Amino acid sequence: MAKAMTDHSAATRSMSLASLGWTDFFGDQLGPHEANLVPMRIATVHRDRLTGISQTGQMDL
Repeated sequence: MAKAMTDHSAATRSMSLASLGWTDFFGDQLGPHEANLVPMRIATVHRDRLTGISQTGQMDL
């Protein structure tokens, strides 16, 4: 059986928050105690493994 191949090259490049779907709405939801968190978009989910994409690139969560 053939496995599907996924091109993650776009996920490893730097992106703007807007290109990740971030809007002011999401920033308004953050409280003062969450100021040090890095905004990310969940890119992949496989069982108990998550991958996020931020402005600086891809990260295993």
